Amino acid sequence: MVPPLRLRVETYDVFASKPFQGNQLAVFSGEDVARAPMQALAREMNYAESTFVLPGEGEKRRFRIFTCEKELPFAGHPTLGTAYHVLRDLEGNSVELECEAGAVRVTREDSGLLWMRQLPPTFGPLLSTAELSTALGCDEEALDKTFPAQVVSTGTPFAIVALRSLRALEELSRSGAPLGFLCKTRGVVGIYCVAMGGRDDSHTVSARSFVDEVTVPEDPATGSACGCFAAWSVRTGFLQSPATAVVGQGFEMGRPSLLHVRVGGGGDSDICVQVGGRVVPVLTGATVCCDT
Repeated sequence: MVPPLRLRVETYDVFASKPFQGNQLAVFSGEDVARAPMQALAREMNYAESTFVLPGEGEKRRFRIFTCEKELPFAGHPTLGTAYHVLRDLEGNSVELECEAGAVRVTREDSGLLWMRQLPPTFGPLLSTAELSTALGCDEEALDKTFPAQVVSTGTPFAIVALRSLRALEELSRSGAPLGFLCKTRGVVGIYCVAMGGRDDSHTVSARSFVDEVTVPEDPATGSACGCFAAWSVRTGFLQSPATAVVGQGFEMGRPSLLHVRVGGGGDSDICVQVGGRVVPVLTGATVCCDT
């Protein structure tokens, strides 16, 4: 008889000010987590991502990140939410989480805001307005040509695109197959679209994230992409280095999210990106299942 798996599962809303905002995350932990059917459990949760914290002690932990369809080398809101989960059992305010892309340090402020220092950015090719307008289902005139769109990665690659206005950002719609085609040909997870201005006074930059996932076509809060945006912003002059900003995302989806960014440095080799936010616990439970 196959022995059952005994795991703890807890859910969090990340980059949220209160429950039922931000991006949902399920965190699995326990002695049996290493032999858990991770992809099957992530698909069962049906969240944008689920994480699995491997057993360990001290302020260094390994964890793995899964969407409903695949494992990711790095993702922002899973890292921040997992850090909150681990820090509850630690005396200090800092933890180093190691994922497939590398180690990420997360620090908790007395205010409760958590900050993750993302991996050094890498900059890929520029993108044309023609391919972007097709992928985003908009006119080329909606795109802000002052700031060239580009592929950027701080562990996960995204195409960063500036829109001419908040209204143009709000009118975007996921184009389906054309967006998937751009993501595959350009080697990116999705397109992170930004515009100056906020939907309210809680943020100064607005964003939307369209990803090449059937289950989650638009993401309510994308910490990895926001880190890419921060690096791109000082490189292009969208923000002046050193910069701090609050990015609002998920408002069109009914899940408002606030992503804090700190970015400094001038040359590509010394750009330092931090992305911060709050994490709200939602549900706690246990799961018992059989190996698949």
